[in-house]
Amino acid sequence: MNRMKFRFFLACLVCVFSGVAAQAARSDAGYWTDPAVRKGLYVTASPDAGGRAEIRLGERRYCATGTNCYDLFLCSVKWNADGTVSFDLADSFETLDLLAREGVRIVRFNCGVYYAPELTAYTEHREAYLDALRQIAARAEELKIGLIPSLIWHFLAVPTFFDEPLRSWGESHSRTSRFLEIYTRDVVEALAGYKSIFAWEFGNEMNLQSDLPNWQTEFGRPGLENKLNGRDVRRAFEVFLKTVRRCDPDRRMTMSGNATLRPEQYHLFSEGEWKTDDVRQYAKMTKMFNPGGMSTVTEHVYESGREFADRGEVSLDEQLAVAMETAASLGKAYVVGEFGGVLSSEREYRKFYEAFRDAGVQLSLIWNFSLRGRIEHSFTADSPRGTYLFRLIREYDGKCGEGR
Repeated sequence: MNRMKFRFFLACLVCVFSGVAAQAARSDAGYWTDPAVRKGLYVTASPDAGGRAEIRLGERRYCATGTNCYDLFLCSVKWNADGTVSFDLADSFETLDLLAREGVRIVRFNCGVYYAPELTAYTEHREAYLDALRQIAARAEELKIGLIPSLIWHFLAVPTFFDEPLRSWGESHSRTSRFLEIYTRDVVEALAGYKSIFAWEFGNEMNLQSDLPNWQTEFGRPGLENKLNGRDVRRAFEVFLKTVRRCDPDRRMTMSGNATLRPEQYHLFSEGEWKTDDVRQYAKMTKMFNPGGMSTVTEHVYESGREFADRGEVSLDEQLAVAMETAASLGKAYVVGEFGGVLSSEREYRKFYEAFRDAGVQLSLIWNFSLRGRIEHSFTADSPRGTYLFRLIREYDGKCGEGR
């Protein structure tokens, strides 16, 4: 290829990607400029989709693929030598600025800490903690990036902090349950006024921690009360949902943060056995882990298919078809909260993007961008993987919804 042709080829590439970014920007431009618009994403029955639940932003159907950014807030929490905490938002702001330049429109992040001792960042520095979250939300709004704060990421942190058993998630009078209510209220009231807050999520993959026969080995805590039951998880979701609805006048979309259900999730719950569920049992557990007030069914899809007792091993396409149909039967939208991780090539990532597009998934979020590369299975902007993943986000963001 001679130099002139090469320059023309580069110019075409720039035009293509600029056009994709411009299309994405135009699709939600009215939301950011209309002062009267309802804030955040919401789920409603759509006549155009045969009455099925549909995610919307403002008055328009919303469809996007974005990224997880686990440490967007956590990287700002700085522990001093004397045990106190300060907040430095430089990396948080740099992260958002970079994501905006790369054309990313929506980001899920850990809206909190991880380990039990770190909860003092909130309990002992509440106002500074909430102000840091406000500043992140304000910066995202300036950049027209939607945020999904995921509250209380690690299921062990709060019960451990209060020296309570894991079952306390399901006990309404426990300090764990009370903390969930107070923390949710504080965060939602602090952030509800920002257009950048697109949805609320509670927990991360709590379904994987419930009803495990080997729970004593898994968590090393004696006593039957330390076995986390599926009903305890559901009650925690219900406390979260009730609090969010009370504190958010715009009734934004809500998400569970669940992983893809274990192939044995129903039998673990009902019998304590590693026995594969059928599609009907998968639907029952989907309903249980996404209770009435939850407007979505959320899964983290890292598998290229799964097993059902009545269908055997199915492909990723069939897995998504079952999940989408199950969500629709519950009047909920289906969201892929995480996918990807470290795959071997751009081609392998593209298979997931194609499957989501073909299935009609409206929202999917790749795992995980980290500015400094400190989070497991993350990509950075200056790595070869980061370069093509940002390109894929832009490409498929423009194609999102074509599979409907």
